[in-house]
Amino acid sequence: MNEKKEGGGKAAAFLLILVCFVLFGGVCFAAGSLLWRQGQEMEVSIETSGEGFTSSVTFTVSNVLGMDILIDESRDSCAMLQFLQDGEWVDVCEIRFVREDSAAISVKYGGMYAHLEPGKTLTYCFSQELLGEMVSGEYRVAIPYISEEEYLRYLQERGEEIDESLEEAKKEEESAEETSDEESLEESSLPPEEIQAPEIHVLYEEFVFVGRQDASAK
Repeated sequence: MNEKKEGGGKAAAFLLILVCFVLFGGVCFAAGSLLWRQGQEMEVSIETSGEGFTSSVTFTVSNVLGMDILIDESRDSCAMLQFLQDGEWVDVCEIRFVREDSAAISVKYGGMYAHLEPGKTLTYCFSQELLGEMVSGEYRVAIPYISEEEYLRYLQERGEEIDESLEEAKKEEESAEETSDEESLEESSLPPEEIQAPEIHVLYEEFVFVGRQDASAK
């Protein structure tokens, strides 16, 4: 009888250790996943549909880490559809999220960015006109973005640099006026150094497109 109790106790202890091990492994996996996603504020998923050929392409951009995200909507620097040609990615056309959702535009920054709040998504559907112009092959979307925190920090730092530059120029000009030193005056009127743009992150996602004509030819 005692032997049975002792055996049952060992089995219960083993099960308890096993459960603790599984729970510990789950915690470690979750922590590892979070660390892996640090620095990746956004995710993008692409869905294609159609029988024999691609009749629709929709992609969704998700804010996954809880920071306000700004997606560039400016000309020549907005999101881009690209085609893989001879081993190189070639620009096909610009992508602007405000075409699908005008409420996404960030008025706060003069319409330069689309604003994506924490936990929110933006969806973009390719028009039938665009799908008709696309040829079969590998494509990707390239989405430039920056966190609002990074952008505000950039604006603050650049503002401080401009204030310092103006203050130094004013002091040099006053000094030149006092000494009637034309050379100093010329130096004070030199343009300030070019301000570096903030670091922009770019998110890529690839997909395969099959055109209607290629599907008909098979």
